[in-house]
Amino acid sequence: MLDSYFAYKGEDGKVVAARKWVPGKKAEVTHPVRAIVQIVHGMAEHIGRYHHFAKKLAEDARILTAGNDLRGHGQTAGSLDQVGRVTEEWEVMLKDVQLLAARLRREYPRRPLIMFGHSFGSIVVQALLPQMSEQIDGIILSGIPAASEWERKLGEWIVHLQMPLMGRAAKARLLTKLTFLGHNRGFYPRTTSYDWLSRDRSQVAAYVQDPYCGQACSLQFYRNLFVGLNAVSRLPHHKIRYDLPVLLLAGDQDRAGKGRTGTESAKQALENAGLTDVTSIIYEGGRDEMLNEVNRLDVYEDILHWIELRVL
Repeated sequence: MLDSYFAYKGEDGKVVAARKWVPGKKAEVTHPVRAIVQIVHGMAEHIGRYHHFAKKLAEDARILTAGNDLRGHGQTAGSLDQVGRVTEEWEVMLKDVQLLAARLRREYPRRPLIMFGHSFGSIVVQALLPQMSEQIDGIILSGIPAASEWERKLGEWIVHLQMPLMGRAAKARLLTKLTFLGHNRGFYPRTTSYDWLSRDRSQVAAYVQDPYCGQACSLQFYRNLFVGLNAVSRLPHHKIRYDLPVLLLAGDQDRAGKGRTGTESAKQALENAGLTDVTSIIYEGGRDEMLNEVNRLDVYEDILHWIELRVL
C-alpha cells in the first residue's frame, strides 16, 4: 500500500491538504484499484485518523481511499493555532469535496466511487447528493448527527448574536459546550471528556493526545453546521437517483446521533424520499466512532461485504 500526502487548490485558491492510500506497490506499472472510497471526516478531527480503515480496504479488497482535511481542520488549517478556526462559507467546504471527487475520477476512470461521511462529514455527503448522485456509486454514512428543530434554532440564534460581536473566526465555546453536553452521561468508568467516542480506551487516548483533535470550532463552523442540517432536512429528493446504494452505520449507544432511534429515523427519511436501496447496521454497545470501536474489524468486514454486494 502507498500512503501519500498531496494538496490541491480550492475554488477560492486556498490550498487544501489531502491524503491517499493506494493498493499495490510503487514498482507496479498499473494500480490494481477496484474501487475508490472518498472519506469526509467529522468535526474536530482529520483525515489521518482513517489510516487503519484505509489500510484494510487497500490490502484486503484493493480499494483506494482518499480524503481531504476540511477547512479549519488538520493540515488544511495551516498551523495548530488555526485548527478549528473555519472562516469559509458552507458552500466552499462542499466544493472542496467535489473538487477532490473530480480529481479521483480523472485519475482512476471507470472505477466505482463511494462517498463515506462520518458525523459532520455525513451531513456534507448528504448535502451533495442532488449534485453528485449521478456521479457516484454509493454512500456510507456513519454517526449521523441528530438535532431537533429547536436545537438548530437555538444554535442559529447564538451564532446570530455572537458573530457580529466576536467575528466568524472566534471559537464558539458556548456552542461547543452545549453541543457535547451530556455525551458522556451513563458511560462508566469515565476517564476523559471523550469516552462517548469509543469503548476502546486506547482510541480515546489517541484522540485526546492528538493536537489536531478536540479543538473548539469557530462560530462560522457552527453556522455551516446549521446550514448543512437545514439543507439535509429539505433535500430536493427528486434530484437524487432513487437506486443509489446507501449504508448507514451506528452504535446503539451513540449520543451524538441518538443511536438506534436516530439511525432508523434517517433510514426512514431516505426511504420516504424514494431511495430504494438503503441498508442500516446498528452495533450493540457501540458509541460514536464505529471505525474505532472495540469491534472495528467486524465493522470493516461489514463495510467490505456491502461494497462487494451492492457496488462492485
